[in-house]
Amino acid sequence: MQSICPVCHLQAPDGNLYCEKPECPAEVGLRLFRKGDLVGDVEIVKVISVLPSAVIYEATRQTEKIFFKVAHQGEPHRERLKREAAIFRKLLGSKHDLPYFPTLLPPYSFTKVSQSEASYGKIGYEGALYYYLVFAYAPSEALSTVLSRQPQFWINHVGWIMVSATTALAYLQQAGIFHYALNPDAILVRFDEEPPRTPRVLLADLGVAAGRQDWASAWNAGLIPPAYAAPELIDERHHAIKKDGQAVRMDPHTDVYGLGGILYEMLVGRPPAAERPHTTAALFDDILAGNLVDMSRREDVRHVAEIAVNATALKASQRIESASAMGGQLIKIFGEVPPEKKPRTFNLRTAGMVIGALLLVAMLLALALTLL
Repeated sequence: MQSICPVCHLQAPDGNLYCEKPECPAEVGLRLFRKGDLVGDVEIVKVISVLPSAVIYEATRQTEKIFFKVAHQGEPHRERLKREAAIFRKLLGSKHDLPYFPTLLPPYSFTKVSQSEASYGKIGYEGALYYYLVFAYAPSEALSTVLSRQPQFWINHVGWIMVSATTALAYLQQAGIFHYALNPDAILVRFDEEPPRTPRVLLADLGVAAGRQDWASAWNAGLIPPAYAAPELIDERHHAIKKDGQAVRMDPHTDVYGLGGILYEMLVGRPPAAERPHTTAALFDDILAGNLVDMSRREDVRHVAEIAVNATALKASQRIESASAMGGQLIKIFGEVPPEKKPRTFNLRTAGMVIGALLLVAMLLALALTLL
């Protein structure tokens, strides 16, 4: 296994990480599975996304391609994964009209989700116990990976990605679930092969994954990506994310800020508070002061730029009120996401009927010719 820093994403194959940034926790870098590692009957293919609490891999189980989401070591990360599993199972498992979430699969081979005691699995590997989820595979990448190659998208792709993301968040908000850790690493995206190459989005990570009943105990400041943190999540005195969950209000406006941050980055090529060359403390100062990256798209895509600016307003009360409302504004501009074209399938019964009809016609023609 190799190590990776959750802040800088530095990697070291031997586990010896070092970073010059004093706030970087490189010495406690995460352990990553590598291509070809066998974890039970799961073979790792590649890393898809490194998140604050888990890593999503492309993998194969038996002969089936899957997404393999593995929690980091530590009780907070395991408990968060268990909450996420419960949400996927109870709120999303029975829904067939929610295309913006991954499909949860049984954690173990040859069982059904409904038959298993839990929707998450456990497995020992090299002396450590890992908790994991299994999702149905779709040929996707993290949005952050795509943005690193293509910092700015065609504006219609921006709009459809955001319509998808706001729809997913709206469903969680209606269920009383708060995310609070939205960023491009949490979103998986693929593009149709045919024009207009419509983006297909999966919200593969549910952030804090908690509601009002378990909020205080579920809160974990380490889940919040600094560059996308809403101002109300920051402890001004200590220049850090608030550590006490009771000091953090549950408010849909906070998730709207995260959505706005993603929209902001797709428009200008950088998150609203650019992390480098800042220290984390300076970054938080900029967020608290409202000193965001200049919104340079007001001329060519003014209405979309205004949505991004309004969603990332300094005061929560001045933002768009909910993910649903933000999605509604985007739909007025871009319309609904174009439906995915289903691949044509070869129907044996229909093909047999056509062949039979052709043979009958041929026989009748042959008979007619013999009578002439």
